[in-house]
Amino acid sequence: MSGFLKPDISQLDNHINNSISSNFMINQRKPITNILRRKGDGIWALDGDSGLFEHQHLILMDLGKVFERQYTMTSDEFRKVLLKEGHPDKPSNTGSEYIDDDYHRLMKLNNNIMLRSQIDCIREDQNGKTEVFEIKTRAVAPMRYDIQHYDLHFDYQIDSHLGLSNSYEREYYDLIRGAFLKYSFQLKIGRMDGAFVSYHNT
Repeated sequence: MSGFLKPDISQLDNHINNSISSNFMINQRKPITNILRRKGDGIWALDGDSGLFEHQHLILMDLGKVFERQYTMTSDEFRKVLLKEGHPDKPSNTGSEYIDDDYHRLMKLNNNIMLRSQIDCIREDQNGKTEVFEIKTRAVAPMRYDIQHYDLHFDYQIDSHLGLSNSYEREYYDLIRGAFLKYSFQLKIGRMDGAFVSYHNT
């Protein structure tokens, strides 16, 4: 997608520019496969292929789903529905609480291709205009790089604007190299107004 160009990180401080790779991360450059499934009546579905191996250590993905709920529910709702045993999107033990807010926007291309983007946060402003935002949760850098030992990094904090570690600049640098391409597609497909990015150390 980038035509093998490098991302522009010139706006970051020199200690970032001169100390770390300025290329896209490997997960943005490696080849991938997809599966084309025939659904009948001339309809096909394009699914991602996870490969031969099952994903391990899904704690960051699972936590992200919980954090997204926490940001879009009142404290009382969150405690009542999610802070108990069971799957967060399934009825509770009593069968009375169920989260039914699975919103999507669709985009049609050339009258032949339909793309779907999930909506995390939607509201109307004071003038009645609908505003839509994506919510992204990201583990801090050491956890992403050492996911097998994520529990060794619980004390890592983002406490400065600039710097090679413990800084928003470092996290922004990683976003540029590793996530902004994917995020931008999601935002465009969903015709969103923007995204909120939340960092955590679990």
